[in-house]
Amino acid sequence: MKKLFLILACLLLSAAVYAQGSPEPRLDGIVSPGEYSETQILSGIIIGVSLSADGSTLYALVNAKTGGWVAIGLGSLRMNGATMVLGYAEGKQQSISFELGKGYKHTTTTIKDGKAFVAQDGDQTTLEVSVPAAAFVKNGVVQMNAAFGPKDDFKSKHTRRVSIEFTF
Repeated sequence: MKKLFLILACLLLSAAVYAQGSPEPRLDGIVSPGEYSETQILSGIIIGVSLSADGSTLYALVNAKTGGWVAIGLGSLRMNGATMVLGYAEGKQQSISFELGKGYKHTTTTIKDGKAFVAQDGDQTTLEVSVPAAAFVKNGVVQMNAAFGPKDDFKSKHTRRVSIEFTF
């Protein structure tokens, strides 16, 4: 009887752990397999997204082969109208800017509760972002764009850019 109770208790505990799903992404510049629920590689740019278990937080990722900046644009397939997060790293020094796209330019803005982390490892730069999902996920869809550039600045023109919609 004790063995049966122990087995049932283990099964219930396992089911509870399984129901929680995989852990939410960590903003640490290291992307583990399965960390993001959706990822795509478009023109050599890795872009990914996940929602928190309660659906309140959107996590986004961009990784590109560059020693310069990378950026994620949220809420639009184009730079115009997108809320963007740009970042580059020099050693352990991070430079991150939250920007709003206006035409072919962008200006500094803020994202309430927005967080980001950028890291460079050799010729790969990775930017991970968390933002309130309600601001960017509309009817289960998030529109995104991503880009990268060759320099450690926020003004040089991108080398490449991509756009994508993810559905949750």
